[in-house]
Amino acid sequence: MPKKYLATLSLLIADRQVNIHRVNQILTANGHIIMSRLGVNPNTACLAHCLGLIILALAGEKIKIQKLATALSRLKGVKVKLFFMMSE
Repeated sequence: MPKKYLATLSLLIADRQVNIHRVNQILTANGHIIMSRLGVNPNTACLAHCLGLIILALAGEKIKIQKLATALSRLKGVKVKLFFMMSE
C-alpha cells in the first residue's frame, strides 16, 4: 500500500482573471486529494489583471500530489510552492 502524505501547495497567480479557469479545471480534476482550499485576494481594490493567491491542504500519494503541482506549474503566470510531510 502506498504511503500517504500531507502537503501544502501555494499558488501565486499573476493574472487571476486570465488564468483561473485553467487552474480550476486542474484543481477539480484532482479534488480527491484536496482537503482544503483558501483563496486570497491580496489587493481588494484591484478590478483587472489582479494577483491571486490560493493555498491548498492536500492528502494522498506523493506521486499524485507531485503531478498536481507539476500541472499547475506549467501554466503561464502561475508560481507553485509545495511542501511535504509524511502522514502517520
